[in-house]
Amino acid sequence: MKRWTRLHCGHHVCSASGAKEALDLLEQQPFDVMVTDHAMPGMTGAQLLTCAWKSIPMCVQ
Repeated sequence: MKRWTRLHCGHHVCSASGAKEALDLLEQQPFDVMVTDHAMPGMTGAQLLTCAWKSIPMCVQ
């Protein structure tokens, strides 16, 4: 379940219910920052970041 929130300072926050949804979102649009939980449905946060680095050439650690 994708949720968007507009913060008071003008930033938008998108949340995903698990790693698969997060990867799908990353393929659909660019993000400036990604914050993950270590334990989440589907894979760990470290595994999610590794997948992001491999699939998105502009992604930096």
